[in-house]
Amino acid sequence: MFKEAERRTDCRVACLHLFKPGEGDSEFAGFLSYEPDEDVRGNGIMQYNEVREAVHRYIAAVGMFDSVMAQNRAINELTGALGNCPVTFGARWASENGRRGVEITRTVFKKELQKQAWRWVFNKFDMHRFLTTSVYKQLDSAIEKMENMPFTMRNVYRLIDMLLQTHADRMNNVMLDAFDKICKYSDENVTWHGEKWKTNSAHMVNRKFIVPYVCISSYSWNNFVSVEYGRAAEIDDIVKALCHLMGVKYDETRRLDRFCREMKMEWGSEHYWTFFKIRGFKKGTMHFTFQNEETWYKFNQVVASIRGYELPVNASKAKKGEGGR
Repeated sequence: MFKEAERRTDCRVACLHLFKPGEGDSEFAGFLSYEPDEDVRGNGIMQYNEVREAVHRYIAAVGMFDSVMAQNRAINELTGALGNCPVTFGARWASENGRRGVEITRTVFKKELQKQAWRWVFNKFDMHRFLTTSVYKQLDSAIEKMENMPFTMRNVYRLIDMLLQTHADRMNNVMLDAFDKICKYSDENVTWHGEKWKTNSAHMVNRKFIVPYVCISSYSWNNFVSVEYGRAAEIDDIVKALCHLMGVKYDETRRLDRFCREMKMEWGSEHYWTFFKIRGFKKGTMHFTFQNEETWYKFNQVVASIRGYELPVNASKAKKGEGGR
């Protein structure tokens, strides 16, 4: 080291990159670069890369937007003089989100295409077992706020590396969030004024617990349990965390809504699903019971360790007249 120094040493230096997951909208702050990719063109045959192709498709599509829209307006002006033609040209929303048919701008097109491009990358790298609903929301929020953030190969590989490096912390956060939500519905919780049950504990997740607003009933599927899509995604995040905790392959599991649909699960009937025994009810609740005591124990142990073994929320001093031990 320091070969040109007056006093050379034989010590070695290592550079370590430590990744800590951000919170909320800052999840991806500092990881994504605004710099464009390097031009790798040169002599010889270039190795095919699907990520490079996706990036080039994105850049080409955004670059063509203005010229295509100009041609659309020109055609509409030509046909408009002949009356109300049933066929018009332009870029419009295609999804059923209340804006179907509404014309969009270049900025909106760029953002929505980038969101879809990121989902393509996650699917291509089989990243679904590492991703949670919060990651998708935070990435979409980051794209909305950082309008000039490019979709580049550099950012693709940096983001994937960051997600893998922070996976354990993210799964811990999922378990913390699940812990708080389940305990919120305890009969002991004086801060929550909605539905509460004695089955749920305020200071730990019992082996059996109840979660509301999971099941929905419909006229066409009235005899069988149907699960609300958003709730199914949240519960699926818990399953990902438990798979990480217990060393189980997530690919061998099925999402709750898909499981109930394929099994044609009847109301009130008990079924074995991933780590739980489950029963759905028409009032919207679903009862969960840990199949394995070890999984239940480790879940609470990890949360208690992260929280620093805090006392229960209802812990209080000894009553007057009672001696301490």
